[in-house]
Amino acid sequence: MQKYNIVFKEAQKSGYELSNAQLLIIDNDDENIPVLNRLLKNDYTTTCASSVDDLKYLLSLHQYPDLVILDPFKCADDGLDVCRTLKENPNTANIPVVLIANRQDPNHEIKALSSGAVDFIIKPFSLSVIKARINSHLTAKYRADLLEQLSNIDPLTRIPNRRRFDNTLELEWRRAIRGGSYIAILMIDLDGFKVYNDMYGHSRGDEYLKKVAHCLSGLLQRPGDIVARYGGEEFVVLLPECNLQNAFKIAERFRSAVERISRQDKETDQKNLGTTSIGCAAMKATINQSARQLIVKADEKLYMAKSLGKNRVCCGDYLLDSVSRK
Repeated sequence: MQKYNIVFKEAQKSGYELSNAQLLIIDNDDENIPVLNRLLKNDYTTTCASSVDDLKYLLSLHQYPDLVILDPFKCADDGLDVCRTLKENPNTANIPVVLIANRQDPNHEIKALSSGAVDFIIKPFSLSVIKARINSHLTAKYRADLLEQLSNIDPLTRIPNRRRFDNTLELEWRRAIRGGSYIAILMIDLDGFKVYNDMYGHSRGDEYLKKVAHCLSGLLQRPGDIVARYGGEEFVVLLPECNLQNAFKIAERFRSAVERISRQDKETDQKNLGTTSIGCAAMKATINQSARQLIVKADEKLYMAKSLGKNRVCCGDYLLDSVSRK
């Protein structure tokens, strides 16, 4: 959960540390790259690439720059396609692209801006002007990123909210269709939370929600997994490339971990509060199905776990479900 706390700390800053910005310079001209790099490296962290393949490689490593400087008419591949590719990917859509060209052509400029570029600079250029433009675009990106992140985080628990979960699920579902892989969801409900709130007060209830959120987040082991607050006392976990058996094992770890939290509080433990029921579902993504169907299945299994006595995991598989029964 540390990365989500960082967002809140960033929101309290009054200035922008633009010197830490990562700039990616793409140009297949061996003379231009050293010049641009020499001009900008003292003010920013720069990375140079000479081809579109270099860019794709960096993105495959999840190394996303804060700003891209690109000569759209000198790259071996069409630089405008690079710009469009960045804009079509949710992970890179907000990265500003500044295009630099050695000739002024209104048609080229229109194409560049239409493809998603934020600026079009003609050579020769003034160093102070290009730095001012870069700073302006970086500041705008910083603000947009901050607002985007804050809108995707639950203010109480500081983990992803339902909006972030829904967007990520759609993205992962499309990816699973392309790869022909499974995707799993865990619907988690805190047993007796309303009674807990009535008994101990909303302030203590809020603290308990934060403790559970921190616990669940800490149990995630893969970068692509995500736990989010779904609403009230409900949490949801997204597990890409995960079948039912593995999802069930993860759900059991979650159930046991939450149960341990309640046992640390003698009053809560004695009243059988602080446990959790979990619905587990997994599907192989296809174009004939939707991510919504997966959510419905997980919700149905959660209802089953509640009806069978709570504090258990249900997935619809008799052998697996019997393991979780008390």
